Amino acid sequence: MSCYLREASIQLTANAMDATPFCAAVKEYIEDFPDARATISGFYDTSTAGPVRVLLPRFGRGRFLRGVICPEGYGIDKQVQAFQGILTNFSTTRSVSDIQNLSLDTQISGGVYVAQALNEFLADQLDGATTSYVVDRTTALSAPYDAATYDGLLYFTVYNGSGGSLTFNVRHGAGAAAAAAATPVITTTLADGEVYAGVAGTSANPITVESHVRVDVGSAPGGTVDFLVALVDLELGLVPGS
Repeated sequence: MSCYLREASIQLTANAMDATPFCAAVKEYIEDFPDARATISGFYDTSTAGPVRVLLPRFGRGRFLRGVICPEGYGIDKQVQAFQGILTNFSTTRSVSDIQNLSLDTQISGGVYVAQALNEFLADQLDGATTSYVVDRTTALSAPYDAATYDGLLYFTVYNGSGGSLTFNVRHGAGAAAAAAATPVITTTLADGEVYAGVAGTSANPITVESHVRVDVGSAPGGTVDFLVALVDLELGLVPGS
């Protein structure tokens, strides 16, 4: 959707609930559960890959919208903000002096994962000749994410547009060979046209991510496959259970 959009934002809120007892001389408050919304705006476009045909079918049908906002742009060691939610508003605006615009509001359900990208989206791809991707965090990321081990989560999203069913794996290990032999922390099988987005680990039980992170596919794709893998910082964003 990036080529059809021009603004994207996430709003984090937490209501203050009045907890003042009769005996108190001043007001006292406690914090409610945090909440989050995403607002996106861009251009009205009815092409096959455009926002009308891709996003409007998710409105009013109980289908989650999954998104990743890249406030620093695409690239390794750039911050990303990942979420999923319910599309609550889909509106268009026409004016005499401007192109037709589109705006979307999403009520985020669950977490907002703030993470450091471990690959460059749309540049690092899987295809018939490349069935795996490996990155060394200790040289690719900045501090504190470049430590030999890092306690956090691994976020992974992938779109399978290859024309056939594929199984994707995310692994990590202390070296490229160890990562290749490691048991996957994420594995998912997608039919053509399906999307996966999820995390390995929880705030209560984070994973100790080793130096090398690997994404691989069980068989050679018939076309290019776009994916994003990122290291989640538990101190940032909204991580369920934190």
